[in-house]
Amino acid sequence: MPLLEAPFKKLGITVIPVPCSGNVAPEIRSHADITFHHAGGNNIILSSEKYSKVQKRLDKISSLTGYSNWNVIPSRANLNPKYPGDIALNALRIGKYLFCNAKHTDVRLLEHCEKSGIEIVNVNQGYAKCSVCVVKEDAAITSDPNLAEEMFQKDINVLLIEPGYIELDGYEYGFVGGASGKISSDTLCFTGSLKSHPSIVAIDDFLERHGVIKIELTDKVCFDIGSIIPLLEVGGLTEDSN
Repeated sequence: MPLLEAPFKKLGITVIPVPCSGNVAPEIRSHADITFHHAGGNNIILSSEKYSKVQKRLDKISSLTGYSNWNVIPSRANLNPKYPGDIALNALRIGKYLFCNAKHTDVRLLEHCEKSGIEIVNVNQGYAKCSVCVVKEDAAITSDPNLAEEMFQKDINVLLIEPGYIELDGYEYGFVGGASGKISSDTLCFTGSLKSHPSIVAIDDFLERHGVIKIELTDKVCFDIGSIIPLLEVGGLTEDSN
């Protein structure tokens, strides 16, 4: 994330780095989508081991923005490095749905969604969040054909792209959701360049069709950082991870 702080600053965006977790694999210990879930509005569910540190960072942001009404919920699950012990918060919220491997998803996240009227859709993919780039409440990009089919069944328009071409140290490749994130309703950021991706034309066409602008934050090959997760935008809260 330090590599991205400068380009985000140019966009007028303040970054909150997520503290590294000592309970998951070193390659993903700084990934926000492993230890952090924005459950919509002011609701945040955090890995219990990082609760106090992230709360302090939110307090700092509150002093800058004037917004302090965060509802921070510590997770019940304890993360561990062996899959599926690291997927408790890596659930995909899109529109009125939460796609997740429900058996291994944190119970407090599931309870929050049930109370909020969010339909829980059980999928085999444990890394649902980082596998999917949310474009709109009814549009997404993924390289996972099973997730694509599950979203299609819920009337979500899905672009299925070729896997790979996104870097992640220690792994064969990273995922498109982990390398991207919305910064406004019509602006989607990628960590780096997608020009070498064989699906680039389809991606650009899909974004244009849905009225979304693409910003590439660096000129490096796109790389997986564990998702860019928005909390606040000018004028108020982001309603969810869309």
